[in-house]
Amino acid sequence: MAQSAGSGVHAASLDATAARARPASRPPNWYARVAAGLVLVFGGLVLCGWLFRVPALIRPHPALVVMKANAALGFVLLGMVVWLLADPWAPIDSWRARAARALSLVAAMIGLATFVEYALGLDLRIDEVLAIDRWAPRQTGAAGRMALNSAACLFLSGVAAFVIWTPLRRRYWISQALAALVWFAALVTLVGYAYQVEVLYRVGAVTSMAQLAAALFLVTSIATLGSRPDEGFVGALTRGGPGSYMFRRQLPPIIFLPLVLGWIRLWGEEQGFYPTRVGTLILALSLVFVFVLMAWQSAVSMNRADEKRRRAERAHALLAEAGKVVGASLNLDETLQRVTNAAVPAFADWCLIHVVNEHDVAVLRAFAASRESERELLRDLAAEPGETNPRSAIREAIRSGRPLLVREVTPEHLQHVLGHPALGRILDQLSPRSLVLAPIFVEGTATAAMMFGMGASGRCFDDGDVAIAEELASRAAIAIHNASLFRKTNEAVRERDETLAVISHDLRNPLGAILLSANLLKRAAGDVRQQELVRARVDVILRSGERMNNMIEDLLSVSKLDAGRLGLNPLTVCGPEVVDAAVETMRPWALKKNVSLVVDIRTSDFRIECDQDRLERVLTNLLGNAIKFSPTGAVVIVGVEDEGVEELLFSVSDRGPGIPAEDQGHVFERFWQAPETAQSGTGLGLAIAKGIVEAHGGRIWVESEVGRGATFRFTVPKPARRSHAA
Repeated sequence: MAQSAGSGVHAASLDATAARARPASRPPNWYARVAAGLVLVFGGLVLCGWLFRVPALIRPHPALVVMKANAALGFVLLGMVVWLLADPWAPIDSWRARAARALSLVAAMIGLATFVEYALGLDLRIDEVLAIDRWAPRQTGAAGRMALNSAACLFLSGVAAFVIWTPLRRRYWISQALAALVWFAALVTLVGYAYQVEVLYRVGAVTSMAQLAAALFLVTSIATLGSRPDEGFVGALTRGGPGSYMFRRQLPPIIFLPLVLGWIRLWGEEQGFYPTRVGTLILALSLVFVFVLMAWQSAVSMNRADEKRRRAERAHALLAEAGKVVGASLNLDETLQRVTNAAVPAFADWCLIHVVNEHDVAVLRAFAASRESERELLRDLAAEPGETNPRSAIREAIRSGRPLLVREVTPEHLQHVLGHPALGRILDQLSPRSLVLAPIFVEGTATAAMMFGMGASGRCFDDGDVAIAEELASRAAIAIHNASLFRKTNEAVRERDETLAVISHDLRNPLGAILLSANLLKRAAGDVRQQELVRARVDVILRSGERMNNMIEDLLSVSKLDAGRLGLNPLTVCGPEVVDAAVETMRPWALKKNVSLVVDIRTSDFRIECDQDRLERVLTNLLGNAIKFSPTGAVVIVGVEDEGVEELLFSVSDRGPGIPAEDQGHVFERFWQAPETAQSGTGLGLAIAKGIVEAHGGRIWVESEVGRGATFRFTVPKPARRSHAA
């Protein structure tokens, strides 16, 4: 006995653990709620009729059998239990479970006590506790006693509901088996009343289950069966699979159609419409027709399911093949061509991929077709200008980012929807029957589109094909993204090689000067007459070393900008100090070229929060460029003015040759140099200046006209703005 109790406790703990592991957000069983409401309403009305002596509630029609008071009480209890059953994951140790067990146990005991009275011929004096039965002589063998089959069904219903809330391992199977017995008994009773066969609803001479009781037992048994739809033998019928789906589809007509047809056959015979043989023949033929119709519906459903399965398998194979070709090459055109080849003819008769270039033109980059004649037409299309019509289907798919399905192509689609004259003309020759367009997203933006067409095969696309088209488009997006990364990698390698070449060239000159000066110093050592030569060579060595150090500093600054580690040491400083320091640093070089440096300050509020050393670096880089490109005797102006309450505007203006408009967008790029000034520096000065200004929260730009010089402007936030932003 102790071992058994221990097993029960262990099972209870396992059940509680499983209940806690299940999703608490699962919705309640709404059928159980509705069923509980029906049982409570009708059972409660009858019980109130007995308690308050309202005959209309007890027996609303003379043809109906009276439901006894104890049976009505049992249905009220079962209704409350069914309501509690609506929570599928309530733990067995919760108040809900304890209440359900108590109510179902009381209902079962009422049914069991009545059954014992019939079986042993006893009178336990429970039949008229609630009310006196005035219909007893005509309806039952004992006053107020419910029918024997009603007592059995009430007992089985109570036990079925009770078992669900116990820790028994097979509780769901036991509960559903008992509920199925109740369902069958209630159905037999209702059929007996419908067919007027007393043996089906009456046990003994005068004992009959009430029609309402049979209906309520039917409702409660179905609610019990469906309270745990994923468990027991009901779970085998509700889980996925064609067999379960077919069973659920055919079960209602299998149960009710023969009963309805049989009742119609009997009613027609009673009315004298046909003799017994003819009625039997009509019933047999009706059943044959119904079952043939059900078999046909089953075949259609299975064929549809099989077609969906095969389509899913083809789609899986197609997408797997497309996934393989995406990683086979990093060349964009080659990969896109492979993607279109994978789509034809497995998914479409022909396929196009249009990519929007930097000029906002949708260019045909890849195509494939199942027939040679179609391929020739698409080659002609590839030779045409790109798509620019904003109303075309291709541009609309790219702009909206949504796929487009044209189930049946009409001339209006070719003329108005597609828009592009060449595309419309060539597609007209392809005789498309159905089209699908899917946008291609690269880094979250639609920049291309795939067009799939059906023509010679006679097939048409549907909604399921749209999902496949979007998946193929996502594979093409991966190809475009990989090709873009590959191109950027190659550009980075090329920039690295160019950097090495530039640095090697620029370092060689000062290094040569250092070596030459060092050799001359060695020869002049000890000769007092060579002091001037020694001093001049030392100056050369210092300037060359400083130049090499600046180049190295430029490379380090670029590396810090790339890594996001350009640290700032912001201090509130006076602007003129920064400008004066930069001007004095560059003045010797300006004097050497006979260039005048002028400072033009047009504001009194000239305190800024910045990293003074780095801001001087920006000004010296800009001044160095201005001096380098200014002619002899020119003037370079360093200006500062108030740009409102939030920032100050710095500018460096020269009267050099100016920068062409087409080159102004490149001046801040690394290593970029105008063709006429190539190899005159590292090409990093302006890029570093841009990085420093943006790190301070400012902006930098250039204004220039050819032959009229250039002005570089940048802004630096004032302390008030920076503290407010912080």
